[in-house]
Amino acid sequence: MGSWAWSGRRWRWCLLLAAAAAWSCSSSGPPADPPASPGFLVAVSDYSSSELGLVTLDAGASWLAGGATLGPDPQLASSAGRLFWIERHGGDVLEIDPGTGGILNGPWTTVDPSVPGSTDPQDVAVDGYGRVWVARYLVSSLLVKSSDGATVEGTVDLSTVAGVNRNPYMSSIRIVGDKAYVTLEMLYPYPRSVDPSYIVRLNVLPPPEVGSIDAALRLKGRNPLNLLVEQDPYLYLAEAGDVNLTNETDAGVERVDLRTFTSELLVRESDIGASVDQVSVTDGCGTAIVMGPGPLNVTSVISFDPVAGGILTPLDAGLLATPAGFKLAGMAWLPGGVNVIGDRTGVDGRGFALHALLASTGCALRQQPETLLAPQGPVAIVPAPAQVAPGASATAVSRRVGDVGRDARR
Repeated sequence: MGSWAWSGRRWRWCLLLAAAAAWSCSSSGPPADPPASPGFLVAVSDYSSSELGLVTLDAGASWLAGGATLGPDPQLASSAGRLFWIERHGGDVLEIDPGTGGILNGPWTTVDPSVPGSTDPQDVAVDGYGRVWVARYLVSSLLVKSSDGATVEGTVDLSTVAGVNRNPYMSSIRIVGDKAYVTLEMLYPYPRSVDPSYIVRLNVLPPPEVGSIDAALRLKGRNPLNLLVEQDPYLYLAEAGDVNLTNETDAGVERVDLRTFTSELLVRESDIGASVDQVSVTDGCGTAIVMGPGPLNVTSVISFDPVAGGILTPLDAGLLATPAGFKLAGMAWLPGGVNVIGDRTGVDGRGFALHALLASTGCALRQQPETLLAPQGPVAIVPAPAQVAPGASATAVSRRVGDVGRDARR
């Protein structure tokens, strides 16, 4: 991967937020040779209210208008060029316009008769027939809905994976071709990670059928958190193991080869000295948000070689190290070798940072001096599947709802 020189350039970073307050973007001058509007969307939340932001890396930007509720516990998912807002606390899914941040469809419910209230949906993927697959944390079956989310097409029961008959705690789903891949934490007794974790491969069947289990792979690491990262022909997993420990040999960063459906633990937690919470991967460079060591589970960033394995930027480099626990959240790679990472540490009462790291050849990371601020703590970040249109308007949503705490699994 070639380097992207920032020397002598000052990009104007504009954050488009669903906020009622007035925010501004400024620049010392027009950018030189601007990129083709690379952008990303960010979910921010204080776990009682949430907002949706659209960020571009060039000068063409406009504000998003306020609207209806987004709920208190968001996640973002991108699949087949479609973008989804997942409200885990209420159990609903909205489809978002990836170019403007406006609401296209929803909310869609993921309710299941086996549990009262929310099923705690974690991730969404779209198959080749346009159907929407939802990984639900609190029930043992995947939910498959029609393309517009209005109709339940079916479910796929995963309770019998590994010969057990219990909730496998699915945490993420990706669909590649005619196969769906679902990570299973296999917590038992909840919330302990003692048993082996799995990734299951499903056959995606044409309508009116849905899918069937094709194979189950026992992972070399335990407790896969957050979302799968696809980098053809691999899937990458962040495996925290026991989040109270930071020296486990069966946790870290794992890579699944989709050609052979085998896996390799690329980086072990015991080599890092911290638990892995989330990963992001681009050509020649992988980054991970890691937690610990110590009882507060302070967060920082490491980098690793996504092909050969091994740590490139170690824990003791102190990259984006936070003073308190569970502060870094959300990460994604953008075109040009820019890694954006959310930070829930407040900045002098002015907001919360969205950091930009620039990767050069060999995955050397440099933090950029421009810091983007959000009005609430970042939770999730996804690249914009489509280019952001300068001056585009949108309807995003924000409303205060009931008080809730952070995800209990943390």
